[in-house]
Amino acid sequence: MVRIVRIAALLGLLFPGLALQAQEQDARWDPLLVSSSRAALEDLLSRYDAAARSQAYTAGLRASARQSAAQIRTRLVEGDFQVGDRVYMFVEGEATLSDTFTVALGQILQLVEIDDVPLRGVLRSELHAYLMERIGRSIRDPVIRSQSLIRISFIGQVGVPGFHSLPPELPLGDAIMRAGGPSARGDVDGARVVRGGKIVLQGENLQTALQEGRTLDELDIHSGDQII
Repeated sequence: MVRIVRIAALLGLLFPGLALQAQEQDARWDPLLVSSSRAALEDLLSRYDAAARSQAYTAGLRASARQSAAQIRTRLVEGDFQVGDRVYMFVEGEATLSDTFTVALGQILQLVEIDDVPLRGVLRSELHAYLMERIGRSIRDPVIRSQSLIRISFIGQVGVPGFHSLPPELPLGDAIMRAGGPSARGDVDGARVVRGGKIVLQGENLQTALQEGRTLDELDIHSGDQII
């Protein structure tokens, strides 16, 4: 949650007219927000770069702007898809292309009967149009439905423990309910998010995220993370 608070504070200086609305608007200016288009990220990058150079702001705010600018640059170059993410795709009339596919090493989707689809540099907001273009090289005028998913492990006192593939724009509370919700012995106050054996979200920050309806993406939850 610290990243969101810093962004809200910075926006109050970047856009004085938004100062009173910062707490409501902050998520829209999160450099990791799933719904961001390329144009929106490029515009935001220019604003953060300007703030990072400006002597009108404190050293702390300039550092926060540089960090956010770096996150945006990484997204624009690397894209949003990580190894282990999943993509649901339905191509009308094409059974072998209608499934949930896992992003493989090299950030690619390995498909049957057509060339692999590289996802490096692709934003989640660009996925559908990108798949239409790539698959359209092999299939004329394809009709496609698609959705990006992240694979999270739920451990402990939930109704359906194990791995679940979920849309990153899903609120954390809804994600827990997709796993069957807390059991009678489950302690939501003691819940935590773990990555590589390290706790990345717990306690008051996690409870606030649940109360505010923060999404998995806003909380920077990745494929492979564990919710305990």
